[in-house]
Amino acid sequence: MKRLLLFLFVLAIMPLAYGQLPSRVQKLEGLWEYLEGSGYERWERRGDVMYGESFRINKLGDTLVAESFEISYVNKRLILNLKAYHMVNDSIRVKERVLVGKRRKMHFTGLTGNRLEELEFKFGFFSKNRLKLFVHHQGMLKPQKLRMNRKE
Repeated sequence: MKRLLLFLFVLAIMPLAYGQLPSRVQKLEGLWEYLEGSGYERWERRGDVMYGESFRINKLGDTLVAESFEISYVNKRLILNLKAYHMVNDSIRVKERVLVGKRRKMHFTGLTGNRLEELEFKFGFFSKNRLKLFVHHQGMLKPQKLRMNRKE
């Protein structure tokens, strides 16, 4: 009987650990094109996780994956797993970072002492088809601002 109660208790608690993504995160879904520079981001929702990839287009017209993202909602916090791909000579070097979001906001802070300190996503006030991404790097006073428009 105790095992049955313990099993039922665990089943009842599991949905609380992993919750649904907030609507603000779900608005990321789709294709976003950078206004400055050449590149775009594609976001896709699979279950309770939002997956994204950032692509850059080089001078030759080749499209390269620059970063991959994964946003999940764990214990009432948004978690952003980021993988950045860098070409070093003839090999690809991958840097992984984990950033924790503020409650239900798309403002992420880095856990480790790397160069990237914070990422913040802000949608347009009147238009949900505009997105600004603020990237705060260590040692820089002003954040880098990337503006994007939805393509799909």
